Amino acid sequence: MKEYEKELEGLNMHEMTLVLLKYMVYDPEAMKSHINIFETNLSAEQFAIANKALADFDFRNDLPKVLAKTLVISGKYDGLNPPYEGKECASLIPNASFVEMQYSGHAPMYEEPETYIKIVEDFLE
Repeated sequence: MKEYEKELEGLNMHEMTLVLLKYMVYDPEAMKSHINIFETNLSAEQFAIANKALADFDFRNDLPKVLAKTLVISGKYDGLNPPYEGKECASLIPNASFVEMQYSGHAPMYEEPETYIKIVEDFLE
């Protein structure tokens, strides 16, 4: 979020979410009807602290310990967790599959629900 500081200056959390949608999803206009999934009750200060904690959290060394068959799904237009990060995670998990959804960002289950469900059902079969 640091790179968007100027753009977000003076905005409340809802306004920030609306601005950031263009970096998080494939179709920002369509996702406005699902904006609540990105909303939070955290104050701007709490949100910044949470983001810093997540930014500094590195779980990659533990991924080889995952023994369960795993599915990692990334949306091609996800600016928060880009596909290359999903692909890296999948590569570190011994029995993982990676799928990149082509018309999604951070919320593929909302952006491409039918495709998402099919991917998950195929994985679970």
